Amino acid sequence: MDLILDVNTQLYPVDLGEKFRLVIATTLREDGVPEDTEFNPRTSRNPNRADQFEYVMYGKVYRIEGDEGGQDSSRL
Repeated sequence: MDLILDVNTQLYPVDLGEKFRLVIATTLREDGVPEDTEFNPRTSRNPNRADQFEYVMYGKVYRIEGDEGGQDSSRL
């Protein structure tokens, strides 16, 4: 499987061949419960998964090409 990831290298410089850790999650809450409101790091008082990383971004899977398993992209 190939993954095309758009990283803002002005905010988080990454060089070709450099290793990084990628986590895909449906929520930032440590207990796995979906967020009931939009996440705002300025007002969040509880520890969350974003606290463990230098760079966090939000996005959606919008296209899967050549998916042999037939997995629905809305479940990713």
